[in-house]
Formats: sequence, C-alpha cells, structure tokens
Amino acid sequence: AMSEKALALLQAAGSRPGVALVLENLGLIEGAAGRPDAGLARLHDAVAVAREIGSLAREASALVHLGQLQTVQGSLADAAASLDAAQALMPSLDNPPLALELDAAQAQRLDALGAADASARLEPLLPHLLAEPEADAPCLPIALYTTAWQVLKAAGDPRTAAVAHSSRRELMARAERIPDAEARRDFLAVAEHRWILTEPTDDR
Repeated sequence: AMSEKALALLQAAGSRPGVALVLENLGLIEGAAGRPDAGLARLHDAVAVAREIGSLAREASALVHLGQLQTVQGSLADAAASLDAAQALMPSLDNPPLALELDAAQAQRLDALGAADASARLEPLLPHLLAEPEADAPCLPIALYTTAWQVLKAAGDPRTAAVAHSSRRELMARAERIPDAEARRDFLAVAEHRWILTEPTDDR
C-alpha cells in the first residue's frame, strides 16, 4: 500500500526516475507475493519508463528482475530476451552487484532448460556467497543464495552444502537485525525464507 501511494505521488509530481524505481519494486513485491501476472506487468512498465527517460541502469535492473520472474513462470524464451537485453547494457554500466544478479538469473534460466552447464554461470557469484561476512561487503539479495543453492543442487555440485550453510547464516543474520519481533517473524515467514530454513541438505 505504501508503494502504491509512493507511485501515485511520484506520478503526480512527474518524477519519472522515481516512478521507474517504484514500479520495479512493486513488480518484485507482486512476484514474491504469488501474483506473477501483476509482477510482470509492473516490471514491463518499469522497463518502458526507464527506456523513456534513458536510464540504462534502471532498464538493466528491471530487465534482470523481469527475466527472473519470466523464468519462474516458465516463459523461458521471454526470459532469454529480457536477460540478453540486460546483458547488452552491462558494458555501459559499472554495477558489479547487478552483474552478479544477471549471472544468477541466466543460471536459473539455463537450469530450467535442463542445460548441463547452468552452474558455470554461477562461478563469479559463488566466492561472494561463500565468503565470511564482512561489515563493508555488499548486501546481496537473498534470492541469489536460493538460486545458487537450487542450481548447484540440480547439478550435483559438491558446493551445494556450503551454499546452503551460507544461505541460512545470512538469512538469520538479517533477521537478527530486525528489532521488532513481529516484523522478524514476518520476515522469516516469507516463502523463500521458509524454504532456506527447511530445505534438506546432505549435511543434515
């Protein structure tokens, strides 16, 4: 509701960069809430606004998240088009975290296609996921942990257990930084977060 209000205010103020950002965030929220059609619509709108204002960074980010949701929905040809479009923009950007998100999204898409080399796209990301936590390290989306875990598991990669351990460690560390108990429970109740906490691993 707050994001919808923010979107309305930004639209009224004519802040197109703000509109693109909020549309992208709404797309992510709708997708995570189990409303993929609404999420896809918001992300398509975010891409359109980003292109309208010439924001390559926002366009690339929205395309990556669009491709991720399209993969989850099984629209793999559409996902390939979105992610390839994002890939074409990356040389113009200096955004290592987004590049890692794109690698994970491509790995997820390739895994959905049954490609034997899907896990190879994770190689730039894995050192970041497996490193010991550092105060100044970038806060990567939890989705990168789950994607890596799932793709490695499908490939029978021996690093699966280590990524699972890192995923749980990172999730609980973020939960502990939420001071309100109810908000912390809601955070851990998110479907993706429940999966991290309950999915069996070979070392359990």
